[in-house]
Amino acid sequence: MAKRSNTDGIEYVNTPFVFVGPTSGFPYGYCYGDHVAVDLDNDAQNTWYTITDAGDDFISGLLNSVTHDLNGKLTVTKAGVYWVEFNVAYEVNAANVHVELGIEVDGADPTADSPHVHTTSKFANQEQDNSASGIIALNAGQTIQTSIRTVDVGTPDFFIDNVHLSCMQIGGV
Repeated sequence: MAKRSNTDGIEYVNTPFVFVGPTSGFPYGYCYGDHVAVDLDNDAQNTWYTITDAGDDFISGLLNSVTHDLNGKLTVTKAGVYWVEFNVAYEVNAANVHVELGIEVDGADPTADSPHVHTTSKFANQEQDNSASGIIALNAGQTIQTSIRTVDVGTPDFFIDNVHLSCMQIGGV
């Protein structure tokens, strides 16, 4: 079969395809915050807290049809089904605190069908990390961001050390 191209930057050769050009390929995006030092004090039970940093601690990774606001929020510019992954390193000021981490879409609390993870802090004030991945449908212009909460009674303090967030379109809607 002869080589043929179309305007989406994909060359089709005998059915498989290769990407051509620096902005070709599926939409993808990555951001990370190393040593973000976000301090969330007196966190209320069952309340999701967005992990964001108004400073310059979040860095954009590779981006293609996805933008990053430099505060840990990714915005997709094309509607589709996306593979989303995140990792958060954090500390809690008490042991045995039930912690949940998840993905917010457009600032809304994570839902049961969005990527999230449940864990229990092992030690007080010791860095630990958790990660999760999942598949979600997003419309053009929608945003994703990480968030954290506890479902335990009391008001623990969370300290966020590092955050990594990525997404890649794997299908259409």
